[in-house]
Amino acid sequence: MSLVPERAPAAAPAAEAAAPLQEVAHHRLPAPRAAAAGALSPLPGTGGGCSAGVLPRRAGATLSACLITDGRLALLPILTTARLELRPATLEDAAFFLRLLNEPSWLENIGDRGVRTLADAEGYIRNNIWVPYQAHGFGLHTVLLKSSPLPIGLCGLLKRDFLAAPDLGFALLPEFCGLGLATEAARAVLSHAQAGLGIGRLYAIVKPGNQRSVRLLEQLGFRHEGPCQIPQGDEVELFQLNA
Repeated sequence: MSLVPERAPAAAPAAEAAAPLQEVAHHRLPAPRAAAAGALSPLPGTGGGCSAGVLPRRAGATLSACLITDGRLALLPILTTARLELRPATLEDAAFFLRLLNEPSWLENIGDRGVRTLADAEGYIRNNIWVPYQAHGFGLHTVLLKSSPLPIGLCGLLKRDFLAAPDLGFALLPEFCGLGLATEAARAVLSHAQAGLGIGRLYAIVKPGNQRSVRLLEQLGFRHEGPCQIPQGDEVELFQLNA
């Protein structure tokens, strides 16, 4: 998995606020560009949640309406592959998040998010998954097998203040690893990033020793840039992909 360790989410619904790094992997990077908000439109009323209702197709993908808590509507794609569907997360995914975020592989390679109850999981979805949908128009998708309604993992794009471009993140429940599903999901995300969002450069960051994620990134065409110290103080390996 390639989701970097981060601090456990605070109670307030805010996105990560990592201090910018001017030097990553011993290479000088340009300052991050401002986040685009073109995927949002005002919506009367309040509430929050995502629904995979049938909406017009855009750039070859069915769109899912995600109503964020401040009453704005984010339109995100539902991506499909031969075996998978990738859709925006919903609160109905809370039990899945509770399990995934406490798997030994997640704790070892990503970090402890302090999610111990279904209420914690719902808060994590609201604060750490939906907020990027609103801020950037992209984020982590829930991954499902087409043959089953149960989530099996996460895959999508993240935007961090210390990287000049979005980075790829992915994690699967252990019983679905080793089947090529993470690669299949990641290819769908990369295709949408390039063709749908016009993103020409992507990063990925991996904890040292996570060879499974390194092999996956190499299969996708990512190039190893070198070590990178993130704002939390941990050192990770930085990979880059150019379209």
